[in-house]
Amino acid sequence: MHAACASLGSAITVETFDTPDAWDRARQLPSSPKDHRVPFIAGQRSGVITIHDPVGSLPAVTLQEFLTTFESTHPSVEVDYIHGEQSLRQLGRVAGNVGLYSEVIDKHALFPTIHKDGPLPRKSFSLGEAREKRYYLECRRIASSPSIESL
Repeated sequence: MHAACASLGSAITVETFDTPDAWDRARQLPSSPKDHRVPFIAGQRSGVITIHDPVGSLPAVTLQEFLTTFESTHPSVEVDYIHGEQSLRQLGRVAGNVGLYSEVIDKHALFPTIHKDGPLPRKSFSLGEAREKRYYLECRRIASSPSIESL
């Protein structure tokens, strides 16, 4: 990650935490324009990566730039985008995986960010939790089914 961020003109620092409470407190601290914070879970380690002098205006944009750069230099790496903190914790704890949290994007930052950085990264402006989305998709499928009267 150091090399990928350096190629983008950024530097990183990594903090790890010994207790879940310390990590929960640290990951709640907000990013700033000059320092984007990315909480992570990697096996039994939890921490926060701080990206200094980020390339994007929001942490989600900076994180996507890093992932794109990292994937291009490490073709065996597989990136998946998921919703739901519990799913991320479970997957991040698996040996060989890293779960990276993306800060929630404020709805008021949507258009200014698109204007400055272009399209948002995948799944970065998706409203609701994964379970809520499932119900939405199921209801949408039912609503788009032919009505009983037309059968």
